[in-house]
Amino acid sequence: MEAFDLSEFDRSSAREIVVRVIQSLKTTTAQRVNLEEEQTLWRHRTELAKDRSDLLAEAQTRLSDIEFRLDSLRAEELELKTQVSHLKRQLKGLESQPSLSVDADVLLAELELISGHDDLVEKFREHEGDELLEKLKREMEKEP
Repeated sequence: MEAFDLSEFDRSSAREIVVRVIQSLKTTTAQRVNLEEEQTLWRHRTELAKDRSDLLAEAQTRLSDIEFRLDSLRAEELELKTQVSHLKRQLKGLESQPSLSVDADVLLAELELISGHDDLVEKFREHEGDELLEKLKREMEKEP
């Protein structure tokens, strides 16, 4: 199983990945526990079948199969535990970084507040500019 690099994801997506890996670990652990119970059962059955060669071979085959699957589940569980630990460290690092998401409307409103932007003032400035322009035009027409 390959390790995830959470730095490519936003916080929400990164958390979702960690949750899914933890869920996978819990599922694998439950499967391992169930298989260990089955292993105990078939070990007992193998002991009981020592007197009967026809049952003993089948019980040993079943026990071998269970032990093979159990080894595989234990390896997967160990790998998932390591991955969860690694992902949790990455997630803590992501959560400690400042958020880079920006709402353009909020940013514009903040800039307008800082710069003292006021629609009414803007309209008057525009009107005053028009008045000055008209005054200059009239003066230019008066000049010969």
